[in-house]
Amino acid sequence: MKKSCIILIVGVIALSLFSCGNKEVKEAAAPQVTVMQPTIESVTTSLTYPGYTSAIQTVELVARVSGFLQSINFVEGDHVQKDQVLFVIDPKPFEDDLETANANQKVAEAQLNLAETTLQRVTEAAKSAAISELEVLQRQAERDEAAAKLSAAKAKVSIAQQNLSYCYVKAPCSGRISKKMVDLGNYVGSMGSNNVLATLYDDNPIYVYFNMEDATYLKYLKSDIEGDVFRPQNFGNILVNLGPDMPFNNNGVIDYIDPNIDLSTGTIKMRAKLKNDEGKIRSGMFVNIKLPYQVDSTALLVPEEAIGSDQSGKYIYVVNDSNYVEMRHVKMGSLTEDNKRVILSDLTQDELVIVSGLLRVRHGMKVDPKKK
Repeated sequence: MKKSCIILIVGVIALSLFSCGNKEVKEAAAPQVTVMQPTIESVTTSLTYPGYTSAIQTVELVARVSGFLQSINFVEGDHVQKDQVLFVIDPKPFEDDLETANANQKVAEAQLNLAETTLQRVTEAAKSAAISELEVLQRQAERDEAAAKLSAAKAKVSIAQQNLSYCYVKAPCSGRISKKMVDLGNYVGSMGSNNVLATLYDDNPIYVYFNMEDATYLKYLKSDIEGDVFRPQNFGNILVNLGPDMPFNNNGVIDYIDPNIDLSTGTIKMRAKLKNDEGKIRSGMFVNIKLPYQVDSTALLVPEEAIGSDQSGKYIYVVNDSNYVEMRHVKMGSLTEDNKRVILSDLTQDELVIVSGLLRVRHGMKVDPKKK
C-alpha cells in the first residue's frame, strides 16, 4: 500500500513537470508575425466597364468631278493636316472650262455696256420726240436681257472655278488617313466606278463609348440626391486602359449620355472624350473604362496580402490584447491602386491585423506580433 502511494506521488510530480515543460515549449514556439493597424484614407470607388474607341470624325474622301487621277500626295496610314492636298485629278479640262467661262463673261459685260449706252441715248432722244416710246421699251428689254446673260455668265465662271478646285482633293480636317482606294492613273468621279478615294479619321481627341446598366444609373440618380457621389452630368475624369495588363493612365471626360435606355439590353450608352496627342489610340480599339462612383473620405484599408479566403468567404486575422489570433470574416470593398483593400465591416482602426505569416497561424493560436 505504501509502495503504491509512493509510485502515485512520483507519477503526479512527473506529470506536473512534463506539463510545465510542455507549456514552456508552447510559449517558446509562438510564431512571429507582422502586424499593423488599418489605415484611414479617402478612397474613390470606381466601376469598370468594357468599351470601344471611335474617331471624332470619319470622312470618306470622294471625287466630286470626273477625270484621271494625276497624283497622290500622302503616305498611307500617316497623319495629315487640314487643307493638305491629298489627291489631284487632271485639272486641264477644268482650266479650259474656266477660261471659256471667263471669256463668255467678258462678252456678256460688253453686250451689257452696249445695251446700257444705247438705252441712255434713245431715252434722251425720246424727250424731243425724235424716236417713239416703243423703241425705248425695246432698248430697255435688250438692256435687261444683256444683264441676265451677264448673270448667267458669272454663274458659269463660279461653277468652273468650283469644279477646278474639286480637282485638288484636300483634307477637311486633320487626322489619320487610310490606304488609297484608287491607284494613280485611274478614271475617278461620278461618271466612273471609283468614287471613294480614301477615308480620313480625326482621332485627336478620340471618343470612347460604353454602356452602363440602368440599375446603376438609377443608383447614381438616387445617390446624387443624397449628395454623396458625383453627379451623373458631371462624373469627373474617367480612366481608360488599352488592355488587361496595362495601367489606367489615359484620362477622359464624360461629354454625352444617351437620352434613351436600350430596352433590349437594359443599358444606357455613354461617351467620353479622350486625349490622343501621341496617336497611340486607334479607332475601333476595345478598352476598359474606370468610372468614379463614390467617395469615402474615411475608408478603412488593409494590405491585400492580409486577406485570406475559405468556404465562408474572405477573412483577416486580428491579434487581440493577449496576443491570441482571432479570425474575422469581413465584408470587403474596392481595391485601391496601391494594392490596399477597403474593409467595410467587423474591423476598427485600433486593432492589429496580421499582414504576413498567415500560413503559420490559425484561430486561437498565441503569436509573437511585430509591428510593421
